[in-house]
Amino acid sequence: MANNSKNKEQSKSVISNFFNSKTKLITASVIGAAILLVIIILMIQEGRYGKFVIKNNTDLDIEYINACFVNDEYILTDNIQTQKISAKSKVTYELTPVDLEGTQSNLELAFKLAGYDEMFTDVGFFNQRFTGNIKVSFNKTSDPNIITIKIKAANGLFQSRNVYCDEEYEIDLAEGIILD
Repeated sequence: MANNSKNKEQSKSVISNFFNSKTKLITASVIGAAILLVIIILMIQEGRYGKFVIKNNTDLDIEYINACFVNDEYILTDNIQTQKISAKSKVTYELTPVDLEGTQSNLELAFKLAGYDEMFTDVGFFNQRFTGNIKVSFNKTSDPNIITIKIKAANGLFQSRNVYCDEEYEIDLAEGIILD
């Protein structure tokens, strides 16, 4: 019986210690610091936008990539043109903001892999001012005649109904075509 009352006293002292003012201050400080850290990380992420990033994780050189925004009737922007991108390398280009409000446009990519004909694809849906990043990656697969191309674009950390581009295709090198 004495043991049971001693346990109750210990549990009460743990609870009362948890709610003393010093512990409250430390807990509030830790929570505040965590919130501040999250806000800073989000601000840094947002400031990193406006880039066209190409990763070539294949054994082939990419001779060039031409990218532009198009809709059903017009080419809406100037081409974003790259130079040769060596095998197993990454390049980054700056992007300027593009007003695509109400255009219902796509991103058109034309590219040429060394030793192959030019290929192109239309990807995504863009219907608002685009100030974000475009990421294109070419990757090897277990089949030496197939590589993948992944194209992703976003205006910020979170996807929007008005900007959606997150697509991946296989490229059949033997046939020289992009597979759906």
